Amino acid sequence: MKLKKIVINNFRSIINDEVIFDDFTFFVGKNNYGKSNYLRAIDHLLSFGKTYSNIAEIQNNKDQPVIIEGWFEGVKDFTPQLKDSKHKEAVEKLIDSDNLIRLRLTINTEGQAETLLVDPVKNETTNPVGWATNCKKLFPETILVPATADTADELQEKATTALSKIKKEVMQQFFTSLSSKIENAFEPIDKFLHGEEKDRSDDLKKLEKDFADEMMGEFSTVKPSIKFTLPDSSFIGKGMKINLYDGFHDCDVEQKGNGLQRTALFALIRLLSKHNATTQTKPAPIFLIEELEAFLHPSAQKRLAESIEDMAHKYQTITTTHSPFVLTDKLLAGYRKIFRNDKDGSKCCGPQKNTDEFKKKDYDVVKNSLSHTGNLISLFSDIVVVVEGKEDSGFYPAILELLKDKEIRLIKLMGFEKVFMICDLDCLFDTNFKETLKILSFDSDFIDDFRKDIGFTSTGQPGSVFVLSNISKIASKKLNDKIDELKKIGIFVLKKGTPENYYADDFKSKNNGRNIKKLWEFLTEKKELDSIEELNDIMSSILDS
Repeated sequence: MKLKKIVINNFRSIINDEVIFDDFTFFVGKNNYGKSNYLRAIDHLLSFGKTYSNIAEIQNNKDQPVIIEGWFEGVKDFTPQLKDSKHKEAVEKLIDSDNLIRLRLTINTEGQAETLLVDPVKNETTNPVGWATNCKKLFPETILVPATADTADELQEKATTALSKIKKEVMQQFFTSLSSKIENAFEPIDKFLHGEEKDRSDDLKKLEKDFADEMMGEFSTVKPSIKFTLPDSSFIGKGMKINLYDGFHDCDVEQKGNGLQRTALFALIRLLSKHNATTQTKPAPIFLIEELEAFLHPSAQKRLAESIEDMAHKYQTITTTHSPFVLTDKLLAGYRKIFRNDKDGSKCCGPQKNTDEFKKKDYDVVKNSLSHTGNLISLFSDIVVVVEGKEDSGFYPAILELLKDKEIRLIKLMGFEKVFMICDLDCLFDTNFKETLKILSFDSDFIDDFRKDIGFTSTGQPGSVFVLSNISKIASKKLNDKIDELKKIGIFVLKKGTPENYYADDFKSKNNGRNIKKLWEFLTEKKELDSIEELNDIMSSILDS
């Protein structure tokens, strides 16, 4: 069973938002943007809580209720668990044409919560008789692994901790065989305590007789018997400890460092995939992991992400992360970028609205662009500028200092609102530039015409020097019109050729005519950029868009 979609209203930093989930979904974004609130919303939805004493802490608007609604796929596989056939029938009627069923949590302003199914036709909640006692059978529990500074809290023996839940899931097969062993092992003791008179303990029988003798008066006919609850697999399981020997000391895992603690926790998660422990009598749990990379070395982050990718089709996993090391190009369909502002609160974007189309149409393009860790880092940035030409890369961080309080959203195919590019003038004559224009559905035939106009007949690329030397052969209106067209789709062409040309006269006088391309390290101070109006206008145009 999988969570396919959630709609969240008035929960913490989330005013109103919708998220589509993949088997492995990961939220990225700056601290305090609300990434963890999406995980917490799922946890609340599936906790079936009745009251919230801290309601003010989880509301965005204190005068409005919190409403969290989830769409789940595969519930029909588990409706046979409902003992009453009427319940089974009532629930199955609520499954829509996409095989999804809706579950809605409403927490009113007094903190009283109600979790009910939703009629997909009427868009109203419904409450089949007896639903409250059967609800949890149909939906997965959550296993929330918080990004705590001290994971010992999660490693303590409590029924609600992540470790306890994971351990229970991992140990299912073992507990089945353990139960049989316990039953056989305790059979003589069971006879000694509860068997026939000839088998029972003489001391126990005498104790019962003495007890009966003390029952006087109207209770003299009462016959007491002493019973014992024998240990079972769950009782023994609660006492299970995980000891680790790290080459220095053998002790409980909670006494180890944070990195080793969290690694042990994730090692149990990886075991789930290998052992296929999930039974078909209940939905597999959903893993909600805050800061997947916390306390882990980059190489360990990579291995963990690969393991979760392998197990995600069995155990849906939703996480937050700040690390490109946990990403691979295979996982990009699960990418969810979180933004936040005062007006709209936290908002999620990414290839989620049209996941199937993204996988079919754009996936290879994005994979090729983000196949290296260096490029994956851009997925975590709030300000990203796509720059043509490696020589230019030293220049743009400096001009961004002029506009550092603004936000540029890029990489359209990954769900960002806009894609922008700043390129040298010679791109308009470069056949390699056609691929970029193709991605943006822009007609690139003009490139061949421009090459002819400037008299370039070679098979290679003309380069900025050749272009600037022959640019006068193209009518200025024809050139400017094309530059204006490209600006409308977020491509800004430098009319002077390259960034250094905006500084040519000044830099030649300062540096005795040395090659300006070798002097990018000097273009790092804001004062060097203040007077360059056209470049500043380009950046402002991007921001204003």
